[in-house]
Amino acid sequence: MDKQDSLIWRQTIEQALADKKALEVRFLDVREVFPLADYFVIAQGSSYRHLMTLCDTCIDLARAHKVPHTVQGRDQGTSWIALDLCSVFVHLFLEDVRKEVGLEELWAPLISQKPPL
Repeated sequence: MDKQDSLIWRQTIEQALADKKALEVRFLDVREVFPLADYFVIAQGSSYRHLMTLCDTCIDLARAHKVPHTVQGRDQGTSWIALDLCSVFVHLFLEDVRKEVGLEELWAPLISQKPPL
């Protein structure tokens, strides 16, 4: 995916998550520091069920756009799901795990954070 396609894809994912009422949707531009993706999209769900809905939304979007994808952590009772959607990695958390993992803080020294949608 070229830079423009990757940007549009990231925005499409963010909008789909926002439409499903994802909380605290953020993106990190990792193009300069991470060779496997251009962006991380990070969001949280309000419950396990909401987390699964957000995950299913991302999977459906990838299938509709014929984008290769893989999913890790979509097990019963999970609180962190990671999706590789080609040039965008999506991390879906429950609030307590998002705070504990601190993904934004981990990457902050290397990249510039962007505001939510």
